[in-house]
Amino acid sequence: MKRLKAALGIGAATLAASASMLAGAGTAHADTVLDCADGYVCIYSEGIDSTTVTNRYYNYGTYNLSNQYNNHWVFNHQTGGAHVALCYGYNGTNCLPATGPGWQFVNLTPINSIVVSP
Repeated sequence: MKRLKAALGIGAATLAASASMLAGAGTAHADTVLDCADGYVCIYSEGIDSTTVTNRYYNYGTYNLSNQYNNHWVFNHQTGGAHVALCYGYNGTNCLPATGPGWQFVNLTPINSIVVSP
């Protein structure tokens, strides 16, 4: 009888842990849009139909780009009202006006850096 109770206890604990992991996975999935997690700025590969993320930025800062040509989706999925500026120069110089959360389909050929800011 003790073995049966122990086995049932382990089974219940495993089931509870599995349910907890599934619930957590569901929550994380709800905050991810086309492989771009909540809190990130994502750049997708070239093309209007692309769903492949090539660059992800989580922290505020300036990021130089390389090998990003033609039209790409840029998705600002940051939280707390963060903004993204696309810049013609390296190191965040000669920037276009910053935009808030949302999608942009933009020609990245002349863009050499982005700035993620509050």
